[in-house]
Amino acid sequence: MHNRREFLKTVPVAAAGCLAVGALEATARPVIQTSIDIRQRDAFPAATVYSHLGETLQFYENLIRGRVSMVNFMSIADEAAFPVTAFMAKVADQLGDRLGRDVFIHSITSDPQRDTPKALLAFAREFGVRDGWRFVTSSQEETVALSTRLYRHPPARVATTKKVDVVFYGNGVAGVWGTFPVNIDPADAADRISWVMPRERAAGLRRAGPRRLDEGADTVSHNRGA
Repeated sequence: MHNRREFLKTVPVAAAGCLAVGALEATARPVIQTSIDIRQRDAFPAATVYSHLGETLQFYENLIRGRVSMVNFMSIADEAAFPVTAFMAKVADQLGDRLGRDVFIHSITSDPQRDTPKALLAFAREFGVRDGWRFVTSSQEETVALSTRLYRHPPARVATTKKVDVVFYGNGVAGVWGTFPVNIDPADAADRISWVMPRERAAGLRRAGPRRLDEGADTVSHNRGA
């Protein structure tokens, strides 16, 4: 019992020591938020990204919130073997004037050390990227955090020559997200985006299910003996 009391006396001191060390570490380097607040509808981590246009942006606040978006991961070095960007360019063509107005594309490099904003700018020009499509890079930690948020697993290689990856699409107002593989028809991909776009509610909708009991009460007898 004596040993236990002596141990308990040291617990607050040890805790204070840990807090002090944590405070020193916090002042020594900036804290990168890689956790996710599940109380928020979209629950994206607070990631700072840098676009091929030279912009510094908050990924969720500036690119996702209030928009219909597609998000994909890519790297310049992988494009020759795995033409993900070439696929997205075809989807962009299918979107036509809706790109940059109704739908936005955000391509995140998975190789932030080599894919600098300057390198991404030259890469974007090769594909004639239009307004509404941004290539972005970030720190390695924040890139992993975004990847984790979107439930992206390492691309699966098939027969050592192909890989299967996915594009995320969703509505940042409704918080609705889905995916499609990068090997589907580009027209099909563009059509799926329309599934999460806002639209006018059809007029004359009726409630589904059985008729309400008070409907036509003047013509329906509730007396079983009548």
